Amino acid sequence: MTDLYLTISQLNQIFYNLTITMLGLNPTSFTNKYQPVRISWASDGQPGWNQFEDVAFIRVIPRDDEYNRIRDMTFTQIDSQNINQAMSYTRVIEVFWTLYGPNSEDNLQTIRDNLFYDSNHDTLMNNNLYMVMDVPEPKRLPEFFESKWWERVDFSVSFNELVTRNITIPYVKQVPIIFYPSTPTGATPIINISVSD
Repeated sequence: MTDLYLTISQLNQIFYNLTITMLGLNPTSFTNKYQPVRISWASDGQPGWNQFEDVAFIRVIPRDDEYNRIRDMTFTQIDSQNINQAMSYTRVIEVFWTLYGPNSEDNLQTIRDNLFYDSNHDTLMNNNLYMVMDVPEPKRLPEFFESKWWERVDFSVSFNELVTRNITIPYVKQVPIIFYPSTPTGATPIINISVSD
């Protein structure tokens, strides 16, 4: 059986592609000099941007939550020798968008509204991701940098990810039952029975 689990790299890619789609951008027009959508903490970095360019940063962070402590176990037969043990649980993912630029507030409202569209819901569902519907209002937080105020808007949304981990367990074929007399430790067993299928 296949595990259902998204790595941070996969989650970054899903939300990167989704952000580009929601903003109506054409990724083939991106250049090395200017990337309008970026993953935070990229190992190779990105060129800077100017005060009047629109840039979106995405951070994907697993969040500690009570849902992620509950495990559900199910067992299914694989063959006459083995069973599959599936452990399922909900992992909570928080996605942060930080947008800079003159259109940052409008762009973030566009992202927020687009998250409710069926097409984007279906994209998330196909990746076992489900948005928590209590979606907060974006926060406008202009940032003072190099003696100038840069437009900045922050926004975060929680998503539940269905995770399933599978392991194969062999059937128990034989169980030994041993009876000891009521004598001190080290006594020899009186009866040694083996129960098998």
